[in-house]
Amino acid sequence: MTLVLATERTEEAIRDALFEKRTIAWFGNNLAGKEEFLKAFFHAAVKINFIEETENEKKYALKNNSDVPFF
Repeated sequence: MTLVLATERTEEAIRDALFEKRTIAWFGNNLAGKEEFLKAFFHAAVKINFIEETENEKKYALKNNSDVPFF
């Protein structure tokens, strides 16, 4: 599957994104694309929430808001 990183949901924006190679390929459980797009996608998809801190550790909860299995 190809994820097209368009600025809006219009034919023109999709065409522009494709010609400017603003895409991410998703195959199996893998993503492939430019690092800047992959980082942005990950940060948009995965939310990190602080839970608590003890003397020896900090605990966080991760929530994946996408269909891509990051973990």
